[in-house]
Amino acid sequence: MFPIRNIKGECIAFGGRLLSDKKDQAKYLNSPETKTYKKKYELYGLYEIREINKRPESIFLVEGYMDVIGLFQHGIKNAVASSGTAFTQEQLRKILSYTNTIYIVFDGDEAGYKASWRAVENALPLLREDTRISFIFLEPDEDPDSYVSSNGKDAFLNLAKEAKSFSDFFFDYVKDQDDLTTLEGRSMVAKFALPLVNKISNDTLKEAYINEVSKICDLDFSKLIQGESKSKKVSPTKKEEVKESTNTVLRKSVLGIFTALIQHPKLSSINEFSLITHDSKFNFINDIKNLYQDSPDSNPSIIFEKIESERIKNIFGEALVSEVKLSEEDATSMIKDCLKIISQTNSEREEILKEKYNMQELTSAEKRELQQIILKKDKMSQDEEALIKNLSSI
Repeated sequence: MFPIRNIKGECIAFGGRLLSDKKDQAKYLNSPETKTYKKKYELYGLYEIREINKRPESIFLVEGYMDVIGLFQHGIKNAVASSGTAFTQEQLRKILSYTNTIYIVFDGDEAGYKASWRAVENALPLLREDTRISFIFLEPDEDPDSYVSSNGKDAFLNLAKEAKSFSDFFFDYVKDQDDLTTLEGRSMVAKFALPLVNKISNDTLKEAYINEVSKICDLDFSKLIQGESKSKKVSPTKKEEVKESTNTVLRKSVLGIFTALIQHPKLSSINEFSLITHDSKFNFINDIKNLYQDSPDSNPSIIFEKIESERIKNIFGEALVSEVKLSEEDATSMIKDCLKIISQTNSEREEILKEKYNMQELTSAEKRELQQIILKKDKMSQDEEALIKNLSSI
C-alpha cells in the first residue's frame, strides 16, 4: 500500500500494486474517488519532490509507485507517477506549473508506448516555446525501477541525455501512419495529422508544425488547416450565436481574472470584487480572491488544490500555464474590466429571462434558472415574489 499525498502533504488516498503482473488485470489499484481525491489531478511523489526543491529543474514522469521509489533509492529524486498509463492533461498542467522540462518514461511494453502517444495528444494544447517534453523508450519488459536497479543512476541519467524530443516523436509517429512514397499515403498521413496540429494553441509552434507536415507530405498543409477550421463553422441560430459568444466572453473574463491574480496576488484587495454578489453564480471568483487574501504568499498550485469544482479547476489550471505576462498596472485593469463584464452580463441575463417570461417563451431550464436567480437574492420585491409563485405554478 502506498499513501497518496496532495501538494500540502495531506494523505488523501491509498494506492496498491499487484505483486505479480497478470494479463487483463490492472496493475495499479487506488482508493475510490472522493471530493478530495480525483485521480486525474494527482501525481504520486510530487509533494516529496517539492520538499526537496520547490522549482525542480526537471521531472521524470513514470507509471507506478515502485518506479518512483526505485529511482529515489538510487539518488534520482525528481520522479512522479501517474499511477498507471492514463497520464492526463490536468496532471501535465500541474507539472508545468513547477518545471518546463519533463521526461516521460513509461514501461517498455506496448501499453507504455501507446501511453506515450496519448501523452503527446494531451500535451498539444499546452505546448509553449519554452516547454521541453522528451520521451525515454525502454526495452520491452523493462521499467524505470528494473533499469536503474540493473544499470545504476548514471546510466539512467544518460537515457535522459539521449531522450527523443516531443517534436521528433510526434513527426516519427505521424510518418509511420502510411506509405509516404505514394500520393495516397501522403494524403492519409496529412489527414491523420490534421486534427492533431489543430490542437496546438500556441501560434508560433502551430506554424512550425504546419510547415513540417507540409514538408513530410509534400503539400500545402496550411490550406488543409484553414479548410478544417471553415468546415467546423456551422450556421447556428441568432440565439445560439449570442449564447455561445456570451459564454466565451465570460470564460475569458474568468481566465483573465485568474491570470492576473496568479501573477499579482495582492490585487485580491481590489474593491471591484464587490461587483460579484454572494448570490451570483460567479461567486467562486470571490472564493479564489479570499484564498489569496488569507494567504497572499501561497504558491498558486496550493490554491489550485483547494478548488473543488473541476470546471473552475480547469480554468485556473489554464491560467497557471498562461504565456501572458502582465505588469501590475495591466493586471489591475484586467481584473477591473473583467469583473465589470461579468457583473453586467449577470444582471442582463436576469432581464433577458424576465422578458422571455413576459413573452411566454421560457423553456423549462430557463424557468429554473430564473427561479434560482431570484431566490438567491437577500430581499425580493413584491413583483419578484409574485413571479416566483407564477413560475412555480407553470
